[in-house]
Amino acid sequence: MFTSIKLGSPFGISVYIHPAFWLLPIFYLFSNLKATSLFHSILEVGLLFAVFFCVILHEFGHALAARFFGIQTRDITIYPMGGVARLEKMSHDPFEELVIALSGPAVNFLIFFLLLPICIQFSPTPFDFENLIPPNSFLGSLNHYLKMLMFSNLGLLIFNLLPIFPMDGGRVLRALLNLAVGFSNATIISVTLGNLGAIFLVFLGLFSSNYILVLLAFFVFIAGRQELLLLKNKYNRDTNFNFTSAWASSPSNFSTLTWDPQQKAWVYLDGEQPTPFSNNPERPA
Repeated sequence: MFTSIKLGSPFGISVYIHPAFWLLPIFYLFSNLKATSLFHSILEVGLLFAVFFCVILHEFGHALAARFFGIQTRDITIYPMGGVARLEKMSHDPFEELVIALSGPAVNFLIFFLLLPICIQFSPTPFDFENLIPPNSFLGSLNHYLKMLMFSNLGLLIFNLLPIFPMDGGRVLRALLNLAVGFSNATIISVTLGNLGAIFLVFLGLFSSNYILVLLAFFVFIAGRQELLLLKNKYNRDTNFNFTSAWASSPSNFSTLTWDPQQKAWVYLDGEQPTPFSNNPERPA
């Protein structure tokens, strides 16, 4: 229970359950025992596992869409607050990121659409929110749990599309901002808005006593900071080269006034050598 359990490797992608996940069904079982029978409490836990199976399918939506663009997925891990597909890299192309981000919610929409006619077959009013207590009959219980699974996928669809980075909606937002302000600025704006969204989730979780939202807010904040760190590291890697040698070997690749990240100054070509331009020592924002 204290190590990640590997469920398998569909499509060559390993799927793991984090040890912290098991706290959720245990808590869910004992909390439901206070309101209903042991039988229905077990069924509620079964519904929880069914929802997380849909979460796994959601993550495979991201992973397979990324594979279409040549981006491999290291693994998929299920946590108490949801699932994470670890891609080898994130595409900087706004169209590719948009498709990858929307592919997960698209899976939840497909599941909702497939379950809808089944629920209608059981009940002509599948959107009756007033009668969600499972009846005693087998068909009534089956109808209830299928209906709850259908609504859970609708909830996953809506929740994941909230514009809170790094959730799917936040990545959609970054892809759209990327078209206007570039990838770096789009990331900074999206992470900033995501941090504000994390604060909202904290207050919402505390107000509703839903501490999963508080944990999710913590995850959103940490993931956003990591995204900014990756962006900073990428900039440092891209600028960590011998500027003088690069200029001497191929001066045509540089403009007559170019920023040197090592000297932190503007330089210009003077006798085939880059020379600092002292009149403007600061790089503009």
